[in-house]
Amino acid sequence: MEIASLINNALLVGGLIVAIVQLILLGRQVKIMTSQMKSQLNWNKKKETFDYVVRFRSELQSTNSLLQDRFRLLLLNGKPLSGKQIDEIKYNNDTRSHVFYLVTYCDQLALGIRNDYFDEEIAFESLGVAVISIYKTLIPYVEMRRQETGENVANYFVSLAETWQKRLERGKKGST
Repeated sequence: MEIASLINNALLVGGLIVAIVQLILLGRQVKIMTSQMKSQLNWNKKKETFDYVVRFRSELQSTNSLLQDRFRLLLLNGKPLSGKQIDEIKYNNDTRSHVFYLVTYCDQLALGIRNDYFDEEIAFESLGVAVISIYKTLIPYVEMRRQETGENVANYFVSLAETWQKRLERGKKGST
């Protein structure tokens, strides 16, 4: 009976050791899987950002060519729209829808960055100057929409553009 008891105890201790080793290996496996998931999430975020940058540039080019005769958005270099141009947007549905679409695109980019769906570094490097220029040019339109609706229209876009503008200014000061 003593031998049976010793064998039983040895099996229990051996089983306990095997269970502990398995738990350690499981912990390592979970760590590796977590690291891989973070890496995959980061890669997906970067891919989504690049895809959005391509779509954004295409939309910006298309919108600018549609509005080129009226405003030359990309050529204004951040100069705000004049009162006459704002009136034209206000009373021309076609123009208004194109400008609205552009502001919406910028707002969606900003919302994606705010919610960590897009990679801000890639977006800033790719679109920073364009977004800031669009903001400076279209801020009178955004303010008009806010007055019309009584809502904080394009809030994410405005916040992102102002943040990026400060960042760009800091970068210029740091390089001189």
